[in-house]
Amino acid sequence: MGESVAEAAKRRPGRPKKGPMERLEQFSIRLPIPRRLELEAIARSKNESLSQAVERAIDIASRVIEVPQEEGQSIEQILQRGRGRLVHDFVDRFFKLDSFGVISLIMEKNPLAYRALVLPESLLMPGEIFFQQLLKTLAADPDNLDAFKGFIEKGHLDRILKSCNAVAGIGIMFEDYSQELAENASAFALKWAYEAIEEQE
Repeated sequence: MGESVAEAAKRRPGRPKKGPMERLEQFSIRLPIPRRLELEAIARSKNESLSQAVERAIDIASRVIEVPQEEGQSIEQILQRGRGRLVHDFVDRFFKLDSFGVISLIMEKNPLAYRALVLPESLLMPGEIFFQQLLKTLAADPDNLDAFKGFIEKGHLDRILKSCNAVAGIGIMFEDYSQELAENASAFALKWAYEAIEEQE
């Protein structure tokens, strides 16, 4: 159903809000003076900003650099495969429609979790591996649908990941909870996730 006249009138004029795929994120890097000069020269030669020059360099590198741990696939290939895995393992399991919209929501509300879910296990930190295993256990039970939706919409996946990082930081991994997992893996994973959210609030 299309937008009504009243709804259109209420809309603010100007540019539409950028989606998470387009939104720019600011962070700083340190470069030796000669490297900074090289970057400026590259940017000027293409009549670009420094940010545009860096983005273009990353775009080229992601297609050229091969990852030995992933059978020599490029960064671009493993990230594309990771997004497909995210859709297959989590989004399609719980959300039958609008997988792009759900992935955008994960990126926007849970950027740290998005990274941990898209990168291959060979490039993950211990806490991110713990996080992936926890979510896979949750996703195996359809009864966790409402809880999983809430975690995404409220930005709780990032909070859960922070707790996973803290626990993995003292040497505890998800499989170490073997007794609890053997009794009722799904219920244990859900309880662990809720407790992690409370700890981060």
